[in-house]
Amino acid sequence: MEADPEIVASGVRSLKVFLTYEPSHLDDRQFLRVLSAARRNGALVTVHCENYEAIGWRTEALMADGRSAPKYIPGRGRR
Repeated sequence: MEADPEIVASGVRSLKVFLTYEPSHLDDRQFLRVLSAARRNGALVTVHCENYEAIGWRTEALMADGRSAPKYIPGRGRR
């Protein structure tokens, strides 16, 4: 986010950040830096909010139990 002033000066007024998904996820400290820089430079931040650590923990448990089919993806199972 160090380049934020240049990005905003070039006409980009909004940014999207991801709190999950390798390799683009941000940790809390990085996310707060983005918010701070965006505020200073008048940019809007949208966030793909998911809990990176919780997803990793659940994925590891599912895989260890041999449950890798799409139906086991959180939020996509039977309703």
